[in-house]
Amino acid sequence: MDIQTLRNSSTRLTHLAKTNLPFFALENTLLHQLNQWAKNMKAIIILLSFFLFFSLNAQDMKKKTIWIDVRTTEEFNSGHIEGALHIPYEDIGKEIGKHVKNKNATIKVYCKVGGRAGIAKKTLDKMGYKNVTNAGGYEKIMKEMKK
Repeated sequence: MDIQTLRNSSTRLTHLAKTNLPFFALENTLLHQLNQWAKNMKAIIILLSFFLFFSLNAQDMKKKTIWIDVRTTEEFNSGHIEGALHIPYEDIGKEIGKHVKNKNATIKVYCKVGGRAGIAKKTLDKMGYKNVTNAGGYEKIMKEMKK
């Protein structure tokens, strides 16, 4: 393409823009509105993401109690609270992180009468777990649950 052809094309486009000004103005307005809509949608998506993040965290904190049986494997196998984790009290410090990452979770530890659960509770307290309860002995808990 030579210079003259380019000039003629440019002149024709300028003429077309001037003679069809309402069309170009409308297109410009639509582009502006589309841009605004995209910005608004981005803001809405960000707000929804924050809402979802915080509501999921709130749900995590409201989840059911995590029961941890700190007795021996034999004792655990002879009967335990349904859904309870089995982490012997002497292993709780090194094993808890594999099972419970939320340090605000509600945790109840139990054993046969409460002594080993007390040791486990102290370990978890020192590790920063905030809602740990020594629930006492297994048989006592089971009687209370049946009421």
